[in-house]
Parts: sequence; C-alpha cells; structure tokens
Amino acid sequence: MFSIVMALFFPIAYAYSAAEEYEIKAAFLYNLGNYLRFPESSLSDDDTDQLFQICILGKDPFQQNIDSAAEGEKIQGHSPKIRRLQRVQEAEGCHLIFISDSERARLKSILQALNSRPILTVSDMDDFLEQGEC
Repeated sequence: MFSIVMALFFPIAYAYSAAEEYEIKAAFLYNLGNYLRFPESSLSDDDTDQLFQICILGKDPFQQNIDSAAEGEKIQGHSPKIRRLQRVQEAEGCHLIFISDSERARLKSILQALNSRPILTVSDMDDFLEQGEC
C-alpha cells in the first residue's frame, strides 16, 4: 500500500518542486535587473517610458511566474516587459535574456550572435558559464 501511495505522490511532489524552483528563479531574474548598468543608448535613465525587456529564448520554463513577479513593478525606474523569443534574431531591444535548456544545441551560435550587444545572458544549463568563453 505504501508503495502505491508513494508511486502516486512522487510525480505530484516533483512537479510542485519544479514549479516552485522556477517561481524563485523568476523573482531572481526580475530582481537582477536592478543591479545592472547599461549604456545610455540601451537604457536611458531619463526616458522612464522606455521598457526594461526581459526575454526568454526557447521553451519557457517560467510559464506565468515571471509575468507575475514583474507585474506592477519597476526595474531601474522602467516598467518591465516580458518577451518570449523563438530565435536569437528577435533579441533586439532585450536587456536581459534567459536562454532555455531547449536551446542547448544552438548555444554557441546564440552566444556569438549576442556577443556584441549590451544584453545580459542568463541560463540554468549545466556548464553555461564555460560556454560563454567564445
């Protein structure tokens, strides 16, 4: 009986912990924006109508958690905008980009494409930092 209960409970407990993990990561991404400094051409302190764009490239592991974390908040005096991207070419205007694990096979080319832009790249992939040494 115990084995049956555990077999039924384990997937639910795992799903809950994964959802909770990305809730915490969403809050971290949002708050990280307050500690960054961007070139004036990318994010102007004077133009408070300009949006702080947090982009997610690939499969979105956050679902609505990141939208909830940013709702009604300000990042460096700017309203946040969450964008979901399918291709790195859509990254124009992003200030912070989360690269999903679904993009692992293209990671090197993604980092090379973003290399000259004032965009902070973030990921929870294993060995992500080592990959950034392009």
